[in-house]
Amino acid sequence: MKTFILFLAVSWAVPIVAMDAEQKPTAKLETNPLFKAEGHLPVLETGLLGELPDEAEEETRTWDRALPFMAQMVIDFGFDLPNPYGVGGVLAHVEQDIVLSDLIVGLNGGEKQEIDFVDFGQPFTENNAAQFKLDTWLFPFMNVYAVLGKFDGDAVIPIAVPGDELLKFLLPELGGLCDRQPGFPGRPPVCDELLTGTAFPRYEGTNIGIGTTLAMGWRNYFVAIPATYVKTDINIVDSSIETTQVAPRIGFTIDQEGPGMLALYVGGSWMDVDLELSGQVTLAAPGAQADETYTIDFSVREQNKDEWNYLAGLNWDINANWSLQAEVGFGGSREHLISSFVYRW
Repeated sequence: MKTFILFLAVSWAVPIVAMDAEQKPTAKLETNPLFKAEGHLPVLETGLLGELPDEAEEETRTWDRALPFMAQMVIDFGFDLPNPYGVGGVLAHVEQDIVLSDLIVGLNGGEKQEIDFVDFGQPFTENNAAQFKLDTWLFPFMNVYAVLGKFDGDAVIPIAVPGDELLKFLLPELGGLCDRQPGFPGRPPVCDELLTGTAFPRYEGTNIGIGTTLAMGWRNYFVAIPATYVKTDINIVDSSIETTQVAPRIGFTIDQEGPGMLALYVGGSWMDVDLELSGQVTLAAPGAQADETYTIDFSVREQNKDEWNYLAGLNWDINANWSLQAEVGFGGSREHLISSFVYRW
């Protein structure tokens, strides 16, 4: 939040052009002698901040769109703004380690209790998502957007449970037998076993989110900070998942002989996933008749193992309307691949 406030403060002091990872603003006209266009980015070359050109040298331009606010002010300083509205699609593949903890279980509708003897090892998830995105420049330095999409994925969750602890939980009347010395008559063999297995849940769901990008540019360089909040509904748990992500980027543009402008950037991605998964499962009772079952109500806390990872990407503005983006994330315990396209008007 402090970063956002800083960018807002800077934006009122210095005319800037906002950009995100998918669409860079264009600045092709050089009507203000204080600013020189380098490809798609305005550059402060001479003069003082706030110094306006002579009227004789200034070409009159009028912004005739409803958004962004303050557009005419920055145009009067010599900037050219991108088309204010955008629609696009995003494809993403994400792999990451997660942490499961604070398992609470209730048996057959009884009182829930915390279970600390289950070892989940190192769970791992792999997700694929397709997103539809709408955005607009609210201010010349601020883009706001909404996303709607679907995803599917699978997880690998190793589980290890000491047999004596499990027996005491499921059948308290027999669990005391495990307190006897090994080899004592009547001591169940399961007391000395470590029960292991691996769960392979598959899931799918939908998500909706909102976000904003604050950005500024200088010469061939730019800085952008997108922040996104997403709420997800998934078919295998009862609760919704809320995720917050902030991904600061710094990059530069490259003049090229072909069409458009190419921008390269690096940065980091901070993701906060801290949620409670809850649900109910029905299991056959061990050693009982086929129609005898246990109903287990559960809740467990899920977190991403590492909040930060690195990223690098490129954005190609083909023209004022179309742009393409590709990005790779690496480092820590999370990796991602993202590709997108945007049409602006």
